[in-house]
Parts: sequence; structure tokens; C-alpha cells
Amino acid sequence: MIASIEKDHVRNTPIGSIRDPRGVRVIQKLLDAYAINIEHTSERRLLNGPDRTAGLEISTRTVYCCYGATFERVFHEIAHIVTAPPDLDYETVPEDFLLLQLERCWCRHLKVGDKLFRAVLKWQGGTTVPLISEEENAMLEEVADYERSYAWRQGFRRLRAIGLIDDSNRPTLRPAAWTDDVIKDLRMKIGEKRTEE
Repeated sequence: MIASIEKDHVRNTPIGSIRDPRGVRVIQKLLDAYAINIEHTSERRLLNGPDRTAGLEISTRTVYCCYGATFERVFHEIAHIVTAPPDLDYETVPEDFLLLQLERCWCRHLKVGDKLFRAVLKWQGGTTVPLISEEENAMLEEVADYERSYAWRQGFRRLRAIGLIDDSNRPTLRPAAWTDDVIKDLRMKIGEKRTEE
């Protein structure tokens, strides 16, 4: 069952801590478009750690969050579900492969507003980016001119290849159609050899 977030009932929803009406609208649009569930929980095992306010379960397409979960955190967990490749553990996929770029497209084209966009940028700044930077464990905020890097631009190419954005970088709001080329590229990036059957 996909959660519905009614504007008048925000306080009683799993994302009740998101007060910005634009944030609620964008989260609801993404949940509906990608058939993702959202559930409130206080069980830390579902939140992927003791200090986390949101987590996910790929197999059930569910985002779990507790009261206090912020827009950027829930937004990020939704992006993980949308960009999870078939037959690979999503945790092995570098976030700069295509997830960060998809979040940027969503922010720009779903009109999240400046405040929420800045919150997403701040969240992304603390993300390690092994494809964009040659420095081990470098975070996005530490990489100068990363938006001009080949690796950053490749993320948009991959998003277009699997149908998550169009040629103008607008989100299609359709599920990913993973191509063999993108899967092969991903396997090379994470150092995994494809086994031939």
C-alpha cells in the first residue's frame, strides 16, 4: 500500500516532521510516480543505524522514517530505491554513479524551492564521491568544479540511458529500464566481474 500524504494531515504522516508544503508535495509525487511505500517506525534496525532518521528496504520498495526525518533524508532514500540496479547490492553502488545527479534533476524540475534545494546540496556535500575524485574518501564538498568533471556528467548520461531523465535532464518519473551497457559500466566501476552464463 502506497502512503498518501494529505496536505491537511501532515502531522499524522510518516514524514510529519517535514513542514514545508513543497517538500510534502514533492515527496508524495515521487512516492506515487515510483510506487514506493513509506512507513513510520521507531525500530532502529530499519533505519540502518542508531543515529539515522530514515532507512529503506529495496525488496519491498519501502522508505522507513522516524519522527525527525528531514526532507533531504527521505528524498535521498527514495533516490536509492529508484536507482537501485537489478541483481546488485545498492550499497556497493557509488552515489556519484547516478544517484546524486538524479537528486539534482528532481530538485530543479520538481520545484522544491531554494530552502529545500540548499538542504539537499548540504546533504550531498557530505557524500563520498569515488568516481568524481581521485582522493580516497573525498566528499563532494571538497571537490572543486565537480559539476564540470567527466564523471559527474557521465551520471546524467547514465540517467538518460536508463530512462530516468530526458534529453533536457527533466525527470521522466518512470521506473529505470536498466540497459546492459549501464550495468556493465557499473560492474566495472565497482570492480565486479560479470559472470557469463
